[in-house]
Amino acid sequence: TKNSAFLQTVLEQMPVGAFFAEAPSGRILFTNRKFKEVWRSSPPDSQSIDEYREYTGYHKDGRPYAPHDWPLARSLTKGEVVVGEDTDVVLFDGTKAVIRLNAAPIRSPDGDIIAGVVLSEDVTDEVEAHLAIENERENFRNLFKQTPEMVCILKGPEHVFEFVNEAHVKALGFDATGKSVREAQPESVEVHGILDDVYRTGKTAELHEIPVTLTDRVRYFNLTYSARRDLKG
Repeated sequence: TKNSAFLQTVLEQMPVGAFFAEAPSGRILFTNRKFKEVWRSSPPDSQSIDEYREYTGYHKDGRPYAPHDWPLARSLTKGEVVVGEDTDVVLFDGTKAVIRLNAAPIRSPDGDIIAGVVLSEDVTDEVEAHLAIENERENFRNLFKQTPEMVCILKGPEHVFEFVNEAHVKALGFDATGKSVREAQPESVEVHGILDDVYRTGKTAELHEIPVTLTDRVRYFNLTYSARRDLKG
C-alpha cells in the first residue's frame, strides 16, 4: 500500500540501523540500509537473530550475552523498552565494536506483543574517545595530588567537588569531595558568582590576590577557573 511504501522509504533513510523481528521467535522481518552498514552485513530475513551466532554481545565484565539477555529478546518476551544500552559486540564480519542499542516491543490493539524493533548505531569512536579523556583526567589527578597548589575539579551547575588534592584539603580543613561549593564553603561568597559565570559563559577567569573567606578567616589567592567540557564541547 501507499502507507507501507512510505514507511519503508522512511526506514531506509533513517540515520541509525533498524530492524524488526516477529514475536516470540525473533525471526527478522526487515532490516534497513543503515543496519547493514552498522553491522557490516545482515543476517537472512528468515533467520532468528538469536540463532545467528556471529551476532555476539558481551557484558561489561566480559561475559557473553545469553539469548534472553539481548535487548530484542527482553522486548519480545518481557515488553521491556531499552534506551541507549552500549554493548560490546562482534559484528557479522568478525570485527569488534561498541553498538548503542534501543529496543521496544510492538503491540497489537489487544496489547499482545507481536513484534519488536531495534535501533542501533556504532559508537565505538565515541566510547574510545571518552575512555581516552578519562585516562587523561586520571593522569591529571595523579599529577596534581601532591602539588603544593590547590587543585580541584568541579562538576555541573552546582559546582560539586569531583576531585580535590591534598593542598585543597589542607586549606579547607576537610575533604569536600561530593559537596557543592556552596555547601562546602558557604562563607566563600566571593567565588560563588565567579564560578557561576565560568559555567554559564565557558570563559576562563584569572584572578589575582582575591580575598576568599575560609571558615572565619580571609585569605588572598591567585585563582584560575577554567570550563570543563564534555565530548560535544
